[in-house]
Amino acid sequence: MKILALTCLLPFVTLFHSSAQGQVPVLRSGGQNILAKPSNASTRSSTSKHSGSSTTYATPPFGSSQTSTDGLFREGTTVVNLGLGLGMGYGSHFRSVDATPAMSISAERGVLEGIGPGVIGLGGLIGYKGYRYDYPGSEYNASWRNIVVLIRGTYHYDLLQVPNLDTYVGASIGARFEHYKDTYLETVPASEYDPGLGTKFETGVFLGGRYYLTNRIGAFAELGYDMSYFKLGLTGRF
Repeated sequence: MKILALTCLLPFVTLFHSSAQGQVPVLRSGGQNILAKPSNASTRSSTSKHSGSSTTYATPPFGSSQTSTDGLFREGTTVVNLGLGLGMGYGSHFRSVDATPAMSISAERGVLEGIGPGVIGLGGLIGYKGYRYDYPGSEYNASWRNIVVLIRGTYHYDLLQVPNLDTYVGASIGARFEHYKDTYLETVPASEYDPGLGTKFETGVFLGGRYYLTNRIGAFAELGYDMSYFKLGLTGRF
């Protein structure tokens, strides 16, 4: 009887001893327990590597949820936009004219973080918009060429919490250079026609967003009073 009791207690003594040694019992068919050591991956704590006093963080993969401080627009980031705009009738004195879209190239760079939850950017815009009017029944025409040069400041903040979308507001200040030419008034004696270059002071405010299709290339849209009421185009991040 003593031998039978010891035989029945032996599996439980073995199980208790293995648990104390950090082993996990695995139940097999036939009532036999095979002891296995736990996986290192389940017990190993995460570690970070330091080099001196600096810490290296992994860059979040593209497509993950990112905010303005996660890498879409940060201090040192440079972004270039190529856009076409609608609205804002510069310098046209006739109702029926042929007009080009407002073509623009703009660039900005992240210059300051830590002012609230967002990032401040600073850059500029150069744009062109032209008009042409053909006098009915004649070969005469009038044309206006407008070149806009603006300094722009932006504040980037992840307003909508959409992955890969960089949202921002901004303000601009600068000048518009207008050249006017009228081939009909050139032929009119004693006319008050004064061709040449006129300089206008310009300001603007705008709200924009950039959606990145890859890590560097995307599309942008801006709405407001800045060169044109609405701009749409391509954007690149460097």
